[in-house]
Amino acid sequence: MNKILHLHMVNNFKINGFSVEGNFKKKLVDKLHNGKKCYEIFDGIVTAISLVSLPSHGKNFKITDKKNRIVTGVVLSPEIMIERFDLISNEVYYVYFTAESIERIKNNSNL
Repeated sequence: MNKILHLHMVNNFKINGFSVEGNFKKKLVDKLHNGKKCYEIFDGIVTAISLVSLPSHGKNFKITDKKNRIVTGVVLSPEIMIERFDLISNEVYYVYFTAESIERIKNNSNL
């Protein structure tokens, strides 16, 4: 089931897409991307969805109903390498979601 996010403030910000925050479980996989470690997100829960100017998966949202301020778009996309930075280790690494993990996360998060 798809949820509809009601847009409250878009006119004052240059925003293009969605970003998610959550408690995700990841595992190191035996591959590299741009010479960096990769982790597969295999399970977890979404705790917040935000409107952002640079969505990490590169997909923009669409305003589907200006009057009611409704937007639609991609929140999680499979097999897209997302660059991350660990502040403790100063390590750049990548994470990605599989279609199966997105389904599990969707079900866990009641999205």
